[in-house]
Amino acid sequence: TLKECGYLQQIEEERLGLAGGPLRPTRPKALVISCSRSFAPMDHIFGADPRALLSVRVAGYTCSAADSVIGSVEWALSDRTPPVLIVVGNARNDIVATAVQHVMGGRAPHVLNEQLEKQLSDSSLLNLVMPAVHDAMQRRPRGTYEEVLALACEMNVWRTVETLLANSKAINESAANGSLRVVGALLDPSTGAVQLMGQHPSLAELIKSTPSGDLVRTADDAPVPAVEAAAMLYAGNSRYASSKGGYNSISGDDKLLCKLCESGQNPVSVVVGCADSRAPIEMLFDMRPGDLFVLRNAGNTCASNKGSLIGSAEYSITHLRTKVLVVMGHTKCGAVAAAIDAAHSNTDLSTVAGSIGYLLADIIDSAKKAAASSPGTGSAEQMMLATRINVFNTIEKLILYSDIVYTGVKLEELQVIGAMYDIYTGKIEWLGEHPQLEALVGRPMPMHEWHNSPYLVRGASNLNPGRSPAAAEALARLSNGNGRFVGGQWRYKRPRSDTAPSAIVLGGSEYRVPVEDLFDVDPGEIVVQRVLGSVAGMQERVAFSSIEYSVARWSPPVLLVLVESASPIIDAALQQLRGLVPARAAGARGERLTHHRCRATAAARTAAAPRARPRRAQPCDGLSDAGDAGGGAGAGRGFDLRREGAAREAARHGAELLLLDGAAAPLPHDPRKGPRGGARAARRHHGVWH
Repeated sequence: TLKECGYLQQIEEERLGLAGGPLRPTRPKALVISCSRSFAPMDHIFGADPRALLSVRVAGYTCSAADSVIGSVEWALSDRTPPVLIVVGNARNDIVATAVQHVMGGRAPHVLNEQLEKQLSDSSLLNLVMPAVHDAMQRRPRGTYEEVLALACEMNVWRTVETLLANSKAINESAANGSLRVVGALLDPSTGAVQLMGQHPSLAELIKSTPSGDLVRTADDAPVPAVEAAAMLYAGNSRYASSKGGYNSISGDDKLLCKLCESGQNPVSVVVGCADSRAPIEMLFDMRPGDLFVLRNAGNTCASNKGSLIGSAEYSITHLRTKVLVVMGHTKCGAVAAAIDAAHSNTDLSTVAGSIGYLLADIIDSAKKAAASSPGTGSAEQMMLATRINVFNTIEKLILYSDIVYTGVKLEELQVIGAMYDIYTGKIEWLGEHPQLEALVGRPMPMHEWHNSPYLVRGASNLNPGRSPAAAEALARLSNGNGRFVGGQWRYKRPRSDTAPSAIVLGGSEYRVPVEDLFDVDPGEIVVQRVLGSVAGMQERVAFSSIEYSVARWSPPVLLVLVESASPIIDAALQQLRGLVPARAAGARGERLTHHRCRATAAARTAAAPRARPRRAQPCDGLSDAGDAGGGAGAGRGFDLRREGAAREAARHGAELLLLDGAAAPLPHDPRKGPRGGARAARRHHGVWH
């Protein structure tokens, strides 16, 4: 039986160093996948210690081949290896019921209005549970609506188990060697009773063939958002520069190669780089075939408003749906050096043999600006400055010459980023977006400003009370409920299935406290979605579709993002950012975790920047030193990953609404910081809503 004040005892134990505590738990006894609309936390349903279960919750208790659900399970298996994975469906599940109504048509009662029913029928989440409904219809072709619904809810459990075993090497191998038992269960929300259904009837067949431990992106997948694509490039170069690369190899895996060949490409970025043989673009970003759309010429220039370079970039942006375009120069560039020499000697480029003069003519302006900006410096300094100016000149030409690039940047659907590769160290200096980007597109760009401004931690006093009375009331209930939880006034509540949700909470699987308890709300009063890192996932994948479905279905006035201040996924992202994780370790848990890491890495990049607002770069013709070339996308900010609290700031930046301070373990004492530093690092606030 769950003790009503069990949390308080465990929190006190952790404060005294006697136990793990619910917010910094020990090894879990089981991992549970359930519905975000389960009407009660699984800890309550199973009467378990809050530390015993690691919970993943999405609408419809379903998953797809590459999503946050499988990623969360794989992370848990690699981190703590719970011996049991339970997929818990619930009878009369709302998502399954909507799918059954859609399939049965006039034979089913229609409780939704026509407009809402049409909106939900287009949901990709609904498409994921449709196979279970069709299975139920085949087995009960003449069954009533209630009979088909009951069977479909059960079949959806087995469909989820099948997807887990068929698409995850880690889960499949753990089930095959007996270290993990994957079982199904069905919850009756009206009574709280759970029917344990055991392992899949065809388990032996499902584990006979082991799926690949890796994935490739193809044209069938959703495009990678710009912030995640940029983070992938950043982390990849960090691995390469720290001699931990090698992630770019898929040779020998016939299944992956065949899929990449037959299903089309889905590159994360276009890269316009120099043809210099010392700047191997796929290698220096530690990327694999299919990841980058590479365009190269001497001097990484864009000579005209028509031609193969512009057309190739436009093809990737429009047809391949690429969201990032990187223009990358490099140190010791021969084309820039030749342009510098020509500028100093006033060479008539029309007299240069062949087409080389036309090439240099496109770089000569950058060389002249560099020479004019720093007349007293040596040729090496002028060359570095000219290379930077040339990068921004190419960015400017791409935006002005191409309507497709211009429109993408203006609508903030495309990021064009400058970079400088050091051929000696292997490191990339990120120059960011064009310093005069808003002037180039002729409009204010609030998201551009947001990405290029340091994040300021927001306290509780700055929280928006809500845009409507209903939102204000819901937020007040959550805030007051969290106060009761922290103050020890929380009380266990029995499951209910008749409560209309007033909020959707997107939380993480890392902390082991039921979200309903954190806010002391009635079960069913909030829709709770939980995946690793509190990420929304990629569009059209399960986590994202689950949120979309919940918003459309129940229209709650509040969508709340709840993160943990000491999330292990943030720590992993910081390791990736530093290049500390070898490529094979980085890829060991599969491509499914890529968007977890990339979102977290994007947040970590901002969090690691200095707190002072960066100086905005001057126009290209006024650049005076390397620092002035810095600009956007988190680049040129002098990242200091050693700064104390970088993980904490990254967690805050990743979800600016709420923060669950998860009783972070104290950082090792640093004698250079003195006693105050150690005390500051060891502060703990348990379960407090900031």
